[in-house]
Amino acid sequence: MKDIAQALDVKMPSVNSALKVLKEKELIKHESYGHVELTKKGQEYAHEVYRRHNLISHFFQEVLGVSYEIADDDACKVEHVLSPETVENLAAFMSAVEDHYEDRPAWFEGYRDKMRQKKIVTRSEDFIKKGLCNLTKAPEGKQFLVKGIDGGPNLNKRLATLGLLPDTIADIIFNQGGQVILEVKGTRIALGGGMASKIWGKVR
Repeated sequence: MKDIAQALDVKMPSVNSALKVLKEKELIKHESYGHVELTKKGQEYAHEVYRRHNLISHFFQEVLGVSYEIADDDACKVEHVLSPETVENLAAFMSAVEDHYEDRPAWFEGYRDKMRQKKIVTRSEDFIKKGLCNLTKAPEGKQFLVKGIDGGPNLNKRLATLGLLPDTIADIIFNQGGQVILEVKGTRIALGGGMASKIWGKVR
């Protein structure tokens, strides 16, 4: 329960209430304040939720040109209310987009370029307005809660493979001379100042 509360940045009573509901629905196995494990039914449900989430988030990013952070947050809000028919139709649409991506029409690429330019201008400013700082400002010995990435799809993918996703908590081991070393879930990661400056969040 403590690990879940820390990962989601919520209070323990909230975790306890949620686990009770999941247990009643036979989606988890959980002894009081002990280990939490998905049942087979829970695994199947989790896989479906994850599939729906990724599908919707991918649509928001690749078709509408929404940033990863906003797309991921919006996907969380709508993924549980869409009908199965809408989700499957969306999946078919995204499959068609990917199959014919090289033949995409000029208006589609023009729209995406316009959205990319808009995000380049506003994203860092938005992070600052929200009271966030980039990773280069995180003091050694503190924790850093990742809230967003100020970069394009390639940087997002690269950081995702390192485990640096929004709402990830990292321990700052070293931060000097333009290099940052952090630890994420037991793995140490070294980043140059340029990449670290693209990672925004808050110090804990």
